[in-house]
Amino acid sequence: MLDFRVVRIWGMGGIGKTTIAETFFDQISIKFEGCCFCRNVREESKKCGGLVRLQKEIISEILEEEIPKSGTLNIPTFVKRRLQKKKVLIVLDDVDNSKQLESLVGGVDQFGPGSRVIITTRDKQLLGPYVRHNIYKVESLMY
Repeated sequence: MLDFRVVRIWGMGGIGKTTIAETFFDQISIKFEGCCFCRNVREESKKCGGLVRLQKEIISEILEEEIPKSGTLNIPTFVKRRLQKKKVLIVLDDVDNSKQLESLVGGVDQFGPGSRVIITTRDKQLLGPYVRHNIYKVESLMY
């Protein structure tokens, strides 16, 4: 998909990754047709419904409507087609494994041109399968 970007904000816990992502989201979200800030993915994915619930919440927020319940991570074709036409901004905060990433944003062909996915993580190796991504390493203010 043209001009799809994944930006990873990486650093140790408590260093300000979420704050950076929130600020960026607030500044640019108006430029997108659908937006979602998904907080605490690591913890939320462990709760009842886990990744299926999070995926449904993200898609519902982007499309601005309730999507049909599903007990699986498979997105219906008609929903995929709608997502592929939208320029979206998604923030996945505190992702700690590749299954979360794949389940919540899928492949790069899932969203329209100009879409952005921002991921905050403590795991430096998390985005291996994505060809085009930018990494912002948050450094400690302590020396």
